[in-house]
Amino acid sequence: MTKKEFQKAFSLIFAAYPLIEFPPITQKLHFKMFKNLDCTVYQKAIMKYIDHGKFPPSVADIVACVNEVLSVEQNIPTIEDVKQEISTIVETSLGQSWSRADYNPITIEIMNEMGGKYDCGLMPQQEFEKKLKTCYRQVTGHFKNCLLEGREFTDVNLIDNSNRSGSSSLVNALSDGLSELDED
Repeated sequence: MTKKEFQKAFSLIFAAYPLIEFPPITQKLHFKMFKNLDCTVYQKAIMKYIDHGKFPPSVADIVACVNEVLSVEQNIPTIEDVKQEISTIVETSLGQSWSRADYNPITIEIMNEMGGKYDCGLMPQQEFEKKLKTCYRQVTGHFKNCLLEGREFTDVNLIDNSNRSGSSSLVNALSDGLSELDED
């Protein structure tokens, strides 16, 4: 999103909370965090927060709303959908083929994180459920971070684990914003 698009979207916060002053660092931080995001997604996230929030949103509040908007707009499958697709793949008989293209890439990545088709088929149900929840959170979180940061969705194991949560992006954006204030 361009700075002009960002300013237009951020003005929604000013309009919703006219009595609160936002320091320039807040706007810089928001722009650095969300500049790779599609402007309409950012606007929808702000509107979603304004509809339900009582106070001016923090970056974390907007990130949570962005994640909700992205989940809907990017057709991120529910955990039940993933469970069903993995079950379908596992139930494919030996000798029969299945194509990755027929399944959601998130489901395939979750299955790979769980050890692959064979391991998923051998897991006891309770262990399968537990591992599915863990891998679902990890992979969908990674997918949303990729969208938020404007990166291509890659194998979870190929990325630097320290940046998977996005917290280092927030720290970098905050330190960049603070250094810009020192320069002013």
